[in-house]
Amino acid sequence: MTTPIAIPAESSSSLTLLVRCADAAPEKWTEWGGHHPAPGVWRFAAPDQPALITLLESLHDSLPGSALTEVLAVLTESGGAADVVPLGLLAGLQSLPVLLARCRYPWIMGDLSQYVRSYLQPIVDLGRGGQLFAYEALCRGVAPDGALLNGEQMFTLAARASRLAALDAACQRSALQTKARLLPGTGLLFINILPGNLLTLDLQQEPWLSLPAWGIRPDELVFEIVESEQVENLEALVEISDQLRSRGFRIALDDVGSGYNGLTALAKLRPDFLKLDRSLVQGVQGSQIRLALLQALISMAQRLGCAIIAEGLERAEDIAVCCEMGVHFGQGYYFGHPTPEPALPRSLPPQHSVSRPARTDMVRLQDFVEPIPTLPLEARPDQARNYFREHRDQPVLIVLDQRKPIGYLTRQRVRRRQRDGGLGQRCKWLDKLLPEQMPARALAFRLYHDPDPAQPWVVVDGNGDYLGVLEPWPVLAQLFSGHPREGVHPLSHLPTGPVLRDTLDLQLRAHPALALVYIDLDHFKAFNDRYGFVRGDAMIMLLAEVLRQTFRKLPETYLGHIGGDDFIAVTPRDHDDLLEVLRSLLVSFRNLAAYLYDGDDLKRGYFTTEDGSPHPTAAISVVIVDGRRGQITDSLAASERVAQLKKLAKAQLGSVIATDEDPPQFLSIASTEATAYRWEQRAIEALLDIAGQPRSQTHHDLDDAFKRYPFFELIYELDAAGVQRYPNWVNPGMWGRLKGGGVGVDRSAAPYFQLAASNAAPYVSNMYLSSASGEFCATAAVPLSDPAGGFTGVLVGDMNLTGLVALNAAIEQNDQ
Repeated sequence: MTTPIAIPAESSSSLTLLVRCADAAPEKWTEWGGHHPAPGVWRFAAPDQPALITLLESLHDSLPGSALTEVLAVLTESGGAADVVPLGLLAGLQSLPVLLARCRYPWIMGDLSQYVRSYLQPIVDLGRGGQLFAYEALCRGVAPDGALLNGEQMFTLAARASRLAALDAACQRSALQTKARLLPGTGLLFINILPGNLLTLDLQQEPWLSLPAWGIRPDELVFEIVESEQVENLEALVEISDQLRSRGFRIALDDVGSGYNGLTALAKLRPDFLKLDRSLVQGVQGSQIRLALLQALISMAQRLGCAIIAEGLERAEDIAVCCEMGVHFGQGYYFGHPTPEPALPRSLPPQHSVSRPARTDMVRLQDFVEPIPTLPLEARPDQARNYFREHRDQPVLIVLDQRKPIGYLTRQRVRRRQRDGGLGQRCKWLDKLLPEQMPARALAFRLYHDPDPAQPWVVVDGNGDYLGVLEPWPVLAQLFSGHPREGVHPLSHLPTGPVLRDTLDLQLRAHPALALVYIDLDHFKAFNDRYGFVRGDAMIMLLAEVLRQTFRKLPETYLGHIGGDDFIAVTPRDHDDLLEVLRSLLVSFRNLAAYLYDGDDLKRGYFTTEDGSPHPTAAISVVIVDGRRGQITDSLAASERVAQLKKLAKAQLGSVIATDEDPPQFLSIASTEATAYRWEQRAIEALLDIAGQPRSQTHHDLDDAFKRYPFFELIYELDAAGVQRYPNWVNPGMWGRLKGGGVGVDRSAAPYFQLAASNAAPYVSNMYLSSASGEFCATAAVPLSDPAGGFTGVLVGDMNLTGLVALNAAIEQNDQ
């Protein structure tokens, strides 16, 4: 039974506000025209809408925040004579803040789709050099007066008006329409959804029913559950998430680390993506507590098989920490602000721009990869089946999309017969990606907490291109055995530091009859200043490779890299041909180092620095200390004697070999002793020979050619327009480090094409840093022609430092 409450009516009122306030109301309510004819019930009159809003704001501000949700109100247009208002009217009671929001912003109660816009913010792949991975659709509101509201303002307003579910639904529709209009078939889109709306989601209703018409596949969408909203029924949320995953959708858990559900929701939901809250990520470099929390969340996510996305990345330092800790993806203002149109993200910050201690424990994963075969995404399933049938020991195939690894195929998945669908629907999604270099600690952390041993670890280069597959346990065994590569110089890969000193001291004590050969690049600092550190690194690596090749003639020799531009060779002193070996070393180095200088400097025989000082090209000082002036007991004594000789040797012109005699003897290697650069001719002859044999789309067409000419690491062919005809032919020894793609790439702007084509003559480049392999290389190219002599293209061969030095050494050996 409804009990009536008698409330005197205001004769001049057009709007009546009824307020139920259980506690004592402020005294000002009476001053504002309030009447309370019944306990806890107040009545106010407002002549029009503006006056009503002013009244509601005054009532709202007069109450403490803790009491606002307990104060209920209802609006009626009753007025005139005295009246009896039944309790049935109070069925429309709502909290005072909700009524205020709805009266102040009446448009929030209408069709919100006309006020909602979707802005797009990029998500980047940290493991692939920061390339674009996906976009997140973020809510923006346009009020009737044209004011632009951000997502927080829109959802705050909707929460006050009790319209969260309606706003969330409007955002989903806007995001899907934006995907269809601006991102058709171009990767993932993350769509935010409140847990309550996810529980009631019906894929048979709009807008989800229109996905096929809009050209949107389920695997292009990620439902991003806002973890900061408390979930009353987590088990139901887990059930609906599993159902959506079975349909092809993916699930992300947002704001992890700041909300209500935490690790419980993470463990039960097992989302495909875990988004770390900005409060954990921002400033993590300077906070041990945040770092520990971040490590714990990453560890658990990796065990559950979740890909990790760090939100709120704005500083280069935070990005560096995330990369080192194995975070897969990043999002934040550093990479791009939300925009109405999709925009490409900003590149990863260069390592030298991050103000933190230099990392010395980087592991070069290229040294460990295995060349697991690949198939392009457009390949047919029967091609995969045929491959597995012919290679019964091969467990998986990697699926590439334009050189980028996107998934992997197993025998079981290929055997399944489907009426249609390519490799993209058959392969498993690949998320265990590693960059080509990683800090040892982060690498061990990721490999040890492997969530899915059946999925291969794939290594990619800085562009995200496929390099090969990594077997984790051999790497872990090396990492856990005390970092044996710590004593290896990162450029030369020769022993250095304490490892080198200890070995020298041990050998000197055990074998007094040793010769210590010190090799020092002359004017190296000037070379670095003139040509830059990249060519400086190439010079160091070149000398190290020449040392390896040259001292193979003296197999008992132990090589080391003292540091900078100083090397050492320890060999028995009774080698009669030591001087001849060293002479060969200097000539070989000069022949190849010429390709690191500019042509004008080579013609003059010297280069100049900014102060105008001249410095000879490719000069080396070699000092031999072999105990003729007294036994050498340790590396310290040897270094003191060497320092004296080096000063005398560097005073000589050009490359010099100094022997520790009394007085010291010097053997100069004049520039005229350098042989002609015949390796160029040999490389060109090899390419011309290869040009005469059949070539096609098959990766292994030139395997026999690589056996004859192993100094090539990569060969490819361009048509008359400079576009690559066939996929790269890769030296079988380089599979996994180089890629077999490249077909269709326009290389017409490359110097090797332009010069070989315009001059109708072979071309050989200087040394350069290859973006494909990350090594220093040289390129040779020969023009191709038809029987009538017409230009048809260019055949190109790349050689790395190892191949160049080996080729040059083979030519010198034949001369001898």
